[in-house]
Amino acid sequence: MARTTHDDLRRMEQLVRDSELDWTIARPSGLFDNHAVTAYEVQEDQADGLFTAREDLAAALLAQLGSDVYAGRAMAVITTAVKPKLVKLIWQEAIRS
Repeated sequence: MARTTHDDLRRMEQLVRDSELDWTIARPSGLFDNHAVTAYEVQEDQADGLFTAREDLAAALLAQLGSDVYAGRAMAVITTAVKPKLVKLIWQEAIRS
């Protein structure tokens, strides 16, 4: 299943790259809720991190609106200041399904 998902992501990204649009691809790690923006990291293409707070991803995307730093590139967003409690994360994601 994971292989199919990654193949789909690669094809999707290639369609975006081949388009004539101005684009930025965001690559978050495992998403979790934190209820506040933290000192997150943004790196080109990939970043070493397991999790990304949804609030940090939103802040990074909003910051990109006024910048061209990642225009025409992919950006990875990771949360480094806090880590989710794994049991709570699994429970919350299970309830959303």
